[in-house]
Amino acid sequence: MNPSRAVIGLLGGMGWPSTAHYYATINRLTAERGQTVHVLVNSLSFDQVLGTAETDGFDAVSDILAVEAARLERAGADVIMLCAVTAHLVHRRVAETIETPVPHIGHSLARHLEHHPTSRFGLLGTKPALTGDALALKGKGAGLLPSGDHLDALDRVIRQEIAFGRIGPQQVAVVNRAVMDLERQGATDIVLACTELPLLADRLDTVLPKIDAVVLHCRSALECAGIPRA
Repeated sequence: MNPSRAVIGLLGGMGWPSTAHYYATINRLTAERGQTVHVLVNSLSFDQVLGTAETDGFDAVSDILAVEAARLERAGADVIMLCAVTAHLVHRRVAETIETPVPHIGHSLARHLEHHPTSRFGLLGTKPALTGDALALKGKGAGLLPSGDHLDALDRVIRQEIAFGRIGPQQVAVVNRAVMDLERQGATDIVLACTELPLLADRLDTVLPKIDAVVLHCRSALECAGIPRA
């Protein structure tokens, strides 16, 4: 096994369960390539980030993320990943403050969608991520969204419970109702467009293929770092 010289920086803690999923996924994908990788993790206090967003707005959050991304850059990261879909609302502002590449999770997802033009993708995620510009998905390939109350309920359970590691029958039931809504709309694939949702993927009541946006994001980061597929 040949160790890679690349250093992957994870800017996470938003929330911590998804950061752990990123760490595991990066290492698993690298191992599949017959290599190992150096990973730096900068895990923020989620309460601090949420408090800043609520009191000062998301522009202030972008300042926090830019400072912490620069810290990873100084520590030697060759590629930096924002380990939350909603954080990509300020991706450009963060990426412009440093020289290190910051792969965009939405661009990774868009490439996958473009290679499957006949599929109808149903997206699961927070309301700001799906209705804002966090994923940067445009046009007909943007996918289907849970409707009305389903999207609101999904947003609440992700941000207030799942992001903190609280994943029980009630939380899973909310996500499953959103999945059923997407199925009724004609979805042929379910996209886990929230970095926490892969943690309960095996508990979703659907036979549709499930696409983990974190896996796609990590593959892009490894390509950016020059770690080829086996």
